[in-house]
Amino acid sequence: MRSRLLLLGGGHSHAIALTEWARSGCPDAAITLVSPGAISGYSGMLPGVLAGVYPPAAIGIDLVRLCRRIGVTFRPGRVVGLDLRRQEVVLAAGDRLPYDWLSLNLGSTPPAIPGRADGVLAVKPIDRCLQGWMDWLVSLGDHPTAPLQVGIVGGGVAGVELALGVDARLRRLWPSASVQVTLLQRGLNLLRDQSPEFRRRCRRTLERRGIDIRVDTTVAAIEAGPTVVTLAGDRLPFDQLLWATGAVAPAWLAQSGLATDAQGFVRVEASLRSHSHPQVFAVGDVAALDPPVPKSGVYAVRQGPLLAESLRRAIAGEPLRSSPSSRPALVLLGTGNGEAIAARGAWSAGPHPFWWWLKQGIDRRFMARLAGA
Repeated sequence: MRSRLLLLGGGHSHAIALTEWARSGCPDAAITLVSPGAISGYSGMLPGVLAGVYPPAAIGIDLVRLCRRIGVTFRPGRVVGLDLRRQEVVLAAGDRLPYDWLSLNLGSTPPAIPGRADGVLAVKPIDRCLQGWMDWLVSLGDHPTAPLQVGIVGGGVAGVELALGVDARLRRLWPSASVQVTLLQRGLNLLRDQSPEFRRRCRRTLERRGIDIRVDTTVAAIEAGPTVVTLAGDRLPFDQLLWATGAVAPAWLAQSGLATDAQGFVRVEASLRSHSHPQVFAVGDVAALDPPVPKSGVYAVRQGPLLAESLRRAIAGEPLRSSPSSRPALVLLGTGNGEAIAARGAWSAGPHPFWWWLKQGIDRRFMARLAGA
């Protein structure tokens, strides 16, 4: 009987692993991909969609098509638990799927939003964020009369890029309207994990565009409106609020018995294999490597080829190899107006149209690769 390999989640790493197997052959196993939806959104192009550069369909990864190319079974479903003793995955519908080998590429989930979360657009899951954003734009009509106030919670790369993209989109759509985008950061510094030079370039760009930067601002609650209530007692009303803070691991992971870090992400070796359970692998946001790597799409994409090889070797009983994914990645932050800011390690450049051209080329090649072009 062939081994049963379950791939949980349709994230970037699993998508790349499927394309690798299409090129070089699948592991000797019956493979099933489990995902809540047939389409997975590419996070690297989400700010571009909100900025109006790409249509929403441009960032959709067709998981069913990827699976069909290599004879992998696609199973719609949302995972809510893991029985490691029985080697079974529990779905929200109550079904239990047995496995011999398991790979987790579940992504991460937004942290709990205090108060009226119904008035907030969390950037994940991507499809829900896009639908909410497009519905809001339609609701504004052709000629908004009141000033538009948009808030972005989170001062990391995603938050800064979203603030610039949203500002550019609204000013293009309604050039005569009053637009104010506000970026809220809990800590004292934007982009705290990036180099000082990159932070300076991004801050200058935000200031030139008139984006209101609020550092050392902790959101204590969200009230109807939505209105942000800060820990200092300030009340900031918005027409739309985007939540782009650091995400958290699904709660059931730590409850399953897998070795996890303090935040609940699965601890893995350099080969992407679980520290505690050799039949389990984890990649992307849900994985905790040592030394740690940023939880971003760039690193998830890098891990795809290694995962494809590690699973093939593990199933064949061969020794595994290590990952080179800890080297600094090239960061390309789009500004929403045809430019981007680049950074790698301590080096930084831009904003300039060349870096936007490069970012578009990388993103479009990635999507073409997944489409089989």
